[in-house]
Amino acid sequence: MKPQQQFRGSPEPSIPSTETRMRATTATSISIASDDRVFVLTGAGISAESGLPTFRADDGLWAGHRVEDVCTPKAWKRDPAGVWEFYSARRAAAQKADPNPAHIALAELEARLGDRFFLCTQNVDDLHERAGSVRLLHMHGELAKSRCGRECGRLPIEDWLSYRTLDEVGHCICGARTSSSLARHLWRGIAFRNNSPRRP
Repeated sequence: MKPQQQFRGSPEPSIPSTETRMRATTATSISIASDDRVFVLTGAGISAESGLPTFRADDGLWAGHRVEDVCTPKAWKRDPAGVWEFYSARRAAAQKADPNPAHIALAELEARLGDRFFLCTQNVDDLHERAGSVRLLHMHGELAKSRCGRECGRLPIEDWLSYRTLDEVGHCICGARTSSSLARHLWRGIAFRNNSPRRP
């Protein structure tokens, strides 16, 4: 097949809008047999369609923030209020977002397939849950969970509150101030990455 030629003076090829791409996608179907199992992995793009910024984009969540200042154990010890301010802002933004057609389509697919469907998401928001997904795993943790700041062993609790000051942050039964479960999840990931053997 010959490559398409671009002639001088011809208009630049237009990029289809999100709506056009969505119509094209929904018009394409796949066949799922009665004994097939479906695994779906979603990432930042599906939440971006709902208006949530990604972490790594030029204007994303890390813009204006050093990872070391909001996402490490040292940052938590040095400035717990600043860490909570960062994650509280993430919670507030997530609560304003709504599931988009992609979230809803996956929830509808799960409803049809039952336990033959499993969803794993790299996202920390709850848009999949609000769309109706049940069989899912958050591989990077959940934004709306808090846990004991001393790691006393109690399970994380659901917590959608946005804290304006450190005085507003709740405490564990053991007396320790709670911390963002997501922050601690990310700390472990960063520690693992930094301590993993380097490839030659």
